[in-house]
Amino acid sequence: MSATQAEQSGGPLYLYAIVPSDAHGEATISGVNGITDRITMIKGNSFSAVVGGSPGGGLKGRSRDELGRLLVAHQAVVEQLMSAGPVLPVKFGTQAPDEIRVQKALEQGHRLFQTAFIELESCTQFVIVVTWDLNAVFADIAAQEPIARLKVRLAANEGVTPAERAAFDKLVKDALEERRAAVASSLLNGLRAVAIDLIINPVTADRTVLDVALLVKTNAGAAVERCLEMLDAEHTGRLRFRCIGPMPPASFATVLIDFLEPDEIERASRILHVEGGVGIEDVRSAYHRLARTIHPDATGGSGAEMAALSEAYKIMLRHARARENEPSYGAALPDTPAVLVSIERQESASGSGSITQSSGGSHVRH
Repeated sequence: MSATQAEQSGGPLYLYAIVPSDAHGEATISGVNGITDRITMIKGNSFSAVVGGSPGGGLKGRSRDELGRLLVAHQAVVEQLMSAGPVLPVKFGTQAPDEIRVQKALEQGHRLFQTAFIELESCTQFVIVVTWDLNAVFADIAAQEPIARLKVRLAANEGVTPAERAAFDKLVKDALEERRAAVASSLLNGLRAVAIDLIINPVTADRTVLDVALLVKTNAGAAVERCLEMLDAEHTGRLRFRCIGPMPPASFATVLIDFLEPDEIERASRILHVEGGVGIEDVRSAYHRLARTIHPDATGGSGAEMAALSEAYKIMLRHARARENEPSYGAALPDTPAVLVSIERQESASGSGSITQSSGGSHVRH
């Protein structure tokens, strides 16, 4: 099923990735169709969008299991594409109303895609998650002074005050964080030897020591494996290493595409009580002024009102940015839908910025 056929059938298009047109042909798409059906390419001048049929009704309201299955399929398509050539993944859940809008996104994002592909040429991503035996770590910590001495008193219940119990908990927590930081620092020193760049993800569980995304050359898989073996030996087998990859470098560059409909912008402008040609600072001022009057925590207003205001704010902010960066966008509400293209990148450990583009303009975001 072609993109044009999908449009004519009344269904929106689901976007998987942006690829160089000369690196991915029909053979690539045939392989992807083994994962999910109705996959095709919409070609621009230098880049193509890999699209498929919409899952229907978007992603809102779906169960966690449904979202999980859709995400697995999305990642599988992108990874299959990656085996044939360079890929810029599109954010999971992105849908375009029609092929015309996809073509406009390819046009708007051309320079941005070009820059990103140069930066990530011949690169891939690994995610390394390192965990430890929490019971063994706590046993080591409990043997340290003054934790050991206070633990004996707690066990014997020798008149320990609530303040001393709180102090004990804080000592244990601080000791755990100090040890985690030291081990993570040692691991990062080793991983930096094989990585072009890396992004440290937040640690959300006590048993996790480090969660990091590595950007490496596509032929560096064996070097990553040797590095992990070396780190395992250095820490005498007390850590567990989970390596996920190779995969597309989504942590280092994910394409974001927003499609703004004229009636969507008009409704948002009414909610915010602003004109269509308003600027970014005026949108922010209007939002903060209205939020002070309806926020549930401040005035007892309804959550639905606040949610509607927040959504209108996001829409008008994107609209205002489009007006500032694309002269042809117009000073008033556009008669045709707008397309905003940007590339999202998490903050890397090297502190490098990311290139982003909104409509026609581009800049570096730190």
